[in-house]
Amino acid sequence: MSHFSDIRTQLNHPQALVKGLQAMGFDVQAVTLTPEMSIKDIQAAEIAYHNSYGDSRRAHIIARHRQLMNNRTAIGFLWDAVANLYTLQCDPYEIRHSQFGREFDYTQLQDAAIKILLNQQLQMEHDRAAVLLKFPANQYTITEQRIENKITLTIKPKQQLQTIGSAI
Repeated sequence: MSHFSDIRTQLNHPQALVKGLQAMGFDVQAVTLTPEMSIKDIQAAEIAYHNSYGDSRRAHIIARHRQLMNNRTAIGFLWDAVANLYTLQCDPYEIRHSQFGREFDYTQLQDAAIKILLNQQLQMEHDRAAVLLKFPANQYTITEQRIENKITLTIKPKQQLQTIGSAI
């Protein structure tokens, strides 16, 4: 039976999470949360979304993928202001039985393994996006190497050309 599961993450940078999801091919809908917002305001900002069986949830970031049950379902990220991180909400059954699940070899995995692998993949893309946000391409040379489930980023400051004036 299909149902949503909650997965505790280390995802804590909303802009990096959105960029990481987009890098994975997700269409993202996000609510802007500010530090001044009360818990009540944060809860009121939640967006409703559903899986293909009509189960519904509420979250602050909703991600849909054309290969995730033909875009009929989504994964969500609910902000936990106390823990200062997002909780991933997903339906492992639907992930397993979608084209997305087939692409990432999730089809033979149990629910717990799907949640762990999806969380690791999201964490990797979130962290990559956070680094790229902190080190802008116009100031740094960034080389990326991907080997299986690992990304290595090498970041070096770009050489700044100095203008030297001379009097003739």
